[in-house]
Amino acid sequence: MATSSPKYVGIDFSGNRQQWNPNVQASNIWIAVVEDRAEQIVLTSLQRVQQLPGQERPFTRLAEWITHGDFAAAAIDAPFSVPWWFFGHAFADHAGLLANVDGLPLNLAHDFPTGNAFVAAVSAGIPFQFTKPLRVTESYWHGRGVNTRSTVWTGARPGAPFASACIKLLANAARPAWPWAALDQFPLVEAFPAAQLRHWGLPFAQYNGHDGQANREAIVGELVANRGLQVNAAAHATILGDADALDAVLCCYAARAVSQDQLGVNLPPFDACRLEGWIAVHN
Repeated sequence: MATSSPKYVGIDFSGNRQQWNPNVQASNIWIAVVEDRAEQIVLTSLQRVQQLPGQERPFTRLAEWITHGDFAAAAIDAPFSVPWWFFGHAFADHAGLLANVDGLPLNLAHDFPTGNAFVAAVSAGIPFQFTKPLRVTESYWHGRGVNTRSTVWTGARPGAPFASACIKLLANAARPAWPWAALDQFPLVEAFPAAQLRHWGLPFAQYNGHDGQANREAIVGELVANRGLQVNAAAHATILGDADALDAVLCCYAARAVSQDQLGVNLPPFDACRLEGWIAVHN
């Protein structure tokens, strides 16, 4: 799968099932592809998930595209797991989590389980109540002022549908994921653009919509001036105008960080991440 110029993929994701419908014209799910050419990060493709080839539903198309994709690593802006203490009840390890979620029944035209169904499945056997527990990696970024969501929260601003969709995608794509897989397996990587921006000292909130235009300009300016990004005029206008498209490009840096061993925040010196996973940011 390796190429002379390594390719990295960034996917801005969604737990909103409406965004996955094939007829949505302005979906917020974007896919970016860059090539690493002597430290120049050249954006070669930027498209919405509905633009992927095929006749299946976009969620299925994306899973198949990931399975067969020619890339060194692909990063997805979505959680890959749940807090460590959810393990040991309905499932024992990350592979068991994927199988558990993949085995849940789906309603017609539903690509992934609802947030409530997801939480019921992953919390089976836990004998106490919980509200918004965070994984270690989420707690790290929460402590640095980044707004994080609990993967098992179904209330206002829920994280559970997001986690359900991503974990279902991981199961369907059946491609190795980091940190569970070795780098020579061309892995999938968990990204979090707000964390990446926070690490770089850039605006990491309020860069969406009309009011976020100035912040997007600052972010894109930094990527081009100091982070090696090369982008044509059309794509430049797209990422200046759409925060979700910009997030897809930012995810590419997380993929590169893992593949090139350039993590800005290293894996912790304990084993929780072997169950919970870890958000990758570039140095």
